[in-house]
Amino acid sequence: MTAAPTPDRRRDDAMRAKVDAAFLLIAPFFEPANQWAGHPPDMLAYRTLRDHMPNLDAAEAHLIVGVARRIANQRRAS
Repeated sequence: MTAAPTPDRRRDDAMRAKVDAAFLLIAPFFEPANQWAGHPPDMLAYRTLRDHMPNLDAAEAHLIVGVARRIANQRRAS
């Protein structure tokens, strides 16, 4: 028995595009080799977003960093 495909719940296409673009910029910060004392350098990720995507507000930047961390963790686990 195969599981039914999960419907895509993401509806904000503009934010999806921002996440996709930002992930390419900040993904290296979440690689295991780039961690400091076992912690990812989140502040560098936020600074990179601010430098490359100055139109993001604080909430969007926080969301994008959280999504990037989750994506990196999922990729590492699989």
